[in-house]
Amino acid sequence: MFRWGEITGGTLILLLVLLGIATLGLHTVSAAHGPPDPEIRNVDIPDEVTVDEPFEVSVDGYNDGGRTGGYSTITISSPTLDDSDDDSQIVVTDSFDHEYDEIVSAGETIYDKDDDQMNAEYALVEAGSEFDGQWESGEERSLSVEFTSEETGTFVVYLRVTLTDDEDNTEKYNAPSSSFEEDHQGYAVERYEVDVTGESNLLVGNLRASRDGEAVTRVDRGDRINIEADILNTGDGVGAQYAECYFDRKQVGSEFMEPDPSEDEAVSCTVDTSDFSPGTYEFGIETADDSWYEELVIERPPQPPSISSAYPGGTVTLNSARGDTREFSVEVSDPDTEFDGISTEWLLDGERIGSGSEFTLTSSDVQPGQHTVAAVIDDNQPETDAARREWTVNVVTPPKIASQSPSRESLTVQPGKAQSFSVTVVDEDTPSSELESSWALDGERMTSSTGVTVDAADLQPGRHTLGLTVGDGTDVTDDVTTEWTLRAVASPEIQDLRPGRETVTPGESVPFSVDTRDPNGEGIQSTQWEIGTQRRLGTTVDYVFSSVGTVEVTVIVENAAGLQTTESFEVDVEPTQPSIGDAGPDQSTVEIGEPVQLSTEATDPLDRGISMDYRWESENGPIGDTATTTVRFDEVGRHRLQLTVTNEYGAQTQKTYTVRVQNDQPELQRRHPDPDDHSVLSQKPLQFGAHVTNRDSAPATVELQVDDATVGSKRMTGDEEEIGFSHTFERPGDRTVTYVVQDSHGAENQILWDITVENRPPDIRSTTPEQGEITVMSGESREFRVRDVDPEQRDVDLT
Repeated sequence: MFRWGEITGGTLILLLVLLGIATLGLHTVSAAHGPPDPEIRNVDIPDEVTVDEPFEVSVDGYNDGGRTGGYSTITISSPTLDDSDDDSQIVVTDSFDHEYDEIVSAGETIYDKDDDQMNAEYALVEAGSEFDGQWESGEERSLSVEFTSEETGTFVVYLRVTLTDDEDNTEKYNAPSSSFEEDHQGYAVERYEVDVTGESNLLVGNLRASRDGEAVTRVDRGDRINIEADILNTGDGVGAQYAECYFDRKQVGSEFMEPDPSEDEAVSCTVDTSDFSPGTYEFGIETADDSWYEELVIERPPQPPSISSAYPGGTVTLNSARGDTREFSVEVSDPDTEFDGISTEWLLDGERIGSGSEFTLTSSDVQPGQHTVAAVIDDNQPETDAARREWTVNVVTPPKIASQSPSRESLTVQPGKAQSFSVTVVDEDTPSSELESSWALDGERMTSSTGVTVDAADLQPGRHTLGLTVGDGTDVTDDVTTEWTLRAVASPEIQDLRPGRETVTPGESVPFSVDTRDPNGEGIQSTQWEIGTQRRLGTTVDYVFSSVGTVEVTVIVENAAGLQTTESFEVDVEPTQPSIGDAGPDQSTVEIGEPVQLSTEATDPLDRGISMDYRWESENGPIGDTATTTVRFDEVGRHRLQLTVTNEYGAQTQKTYTVRVQNDQPELQRRHPDPDDHSVLSQKPLQFGAHVTNRDSAPATVELQVDDATVGSKRMTGDEEEIGFSHTFERPGDRTVTYVVQDSHGAENQILWDITVENRPPDIRSTTPEQGEITVMSGESREFRVRDVDPEQRDVDLT
């Protein structure tokens, strides 16, 4: 069964419906890949239209599922068109994707089979496939329909896409949800609304021309007027068009109008009548629906006077120093005023100074500077402005030099110096920045500033003239001038300086000379030489150098202008060394301490008769400072001798000699015991002594030996010493005692003693009875006992 919808009230509704028309019959079954899934996409429908204005509804049907069977459709319908000749209000504009399309008006049959019939309740547009037409998965088809609403209100449109399953011929809808509305066939659809509005009718009312807020019909040429009107909307739609203003059939402005029904809006445009000649003109305002025009008269206003010619032309310049005068005059005209009604006044810097057609200005009557002369012509009509002609009058005075620096008119420019010149110029009528200054040196233009600097390097020796000319830039005044006389002087020139050689010998007389020239032609005043710390005058001088070294020689030349030129050079004073003849030690090999005779003879190769100083040195220091001297050596080895001979100018000659010093034996002289053999009791100290001489600087050691065993040792501290030892022999017997001296170079000497060590006598320690006189009786016996000790622990025989 089909459900039929109803339309109430005068509401136009646009709905987009996904709809499938069930078609009985056989369908070709293809391989199934799932049921089809219809979607509505890309709906294009306006929100608002004007009544009787066609509008288009477009929709795309899309299969998002499996392949469809035949009779799949897109349907667009509108319940708003339920009781009218709706097929005249519908046009299919695009159904090219489909095999057929059909428009069904309200009341026409849309289904008739087996006595089951359905008529359309409102307009319906359907496009789709035939029996064997199929939509593939992912396929999209479009349908566009143009509607025309003949009434205002809401226009409703339903959109529906219906896809038939190729498996079981069931229909699949795009929106089966209960939340969607149903069309008159009972299918769920998408619904859209379009607001249909009525038309406006804009009428022009209350047209007027106004000036300064007041309505006028006549104006003076040059007035600014406004064209104004009220635009009333008598239609039932909102107005949306331009109201255009016209003057003399030309558009002069427009405004966009949008009044609601039964409402009005004001429009205003401005016109400048200066662009129009006097006369009658038509003005008005037009809309698309109406227009209104009126007339306006533009009148000619009173005309001002005009100056047809004036004398003189341009700027006037007067020289107050000469008392210049100038006549001014004008010729005037006025189209609506007689000549007698025109007045002419003359003004000087705004102050009235006369009347009439002519005026004469004398420069002595005004201060120097710029002034304005004006002629004012008035026709005495309040509506008109006076005519005016102005002249710029420059009353000038010549410039004056108030001060100059330097104030002296003649001066000398020294070489290497620069002289600055400047002036202070006053001009009562010309700013200093506009004065024209021109400096010239010997007639050649230099610069245009108020000051200049002259560099001596730019001047040749002699006299020059520096001049300055200052003008105010007009031909009316004379320029002012001033000048200086410059005397440029140059330093003297040194052309040749002798000697050519720069190496001399002490004691030698050296001539110095110089050739000079004075560029000023006034001559050389003085020539001074500075040689070391000495000063000499003259172009040629002789000098004897007394010491060797480098000496700076300076010559100073001064000319009559008091200028000096200095030139310096260096002289190398080199020594001439003394000659050393036969010299040296009288023998090359000596013993330690043996005297060596040293002698030499030195001469001067130049035979200058100068003195010589001598100095003999060894590695241990100075030996002597005479030509002949004596030296002794106390150390074995090779000794280097150096002879230095220095003449009185510091020149030196050196020679070196070598002396070989041989090692000598130390000397011993026996002191005690004096004989070389001696006897002594055991355990009794015996003194051994000798006089030791060691001339070698190497220290010597003295030892006492008993039977080759050292029993004492001493080190010498001088060249000669008395050295002794004390020794005690413990036991009797024969002993050999050796006194040995040896230096560090290995040289030695010795003396011997043969010593006999004798036994000490026995010692009676006690007697019994004690020693002394003893008295005994005859026949009396007495025992005598002796206790003895032998120091050598030998047996003692008692007798």
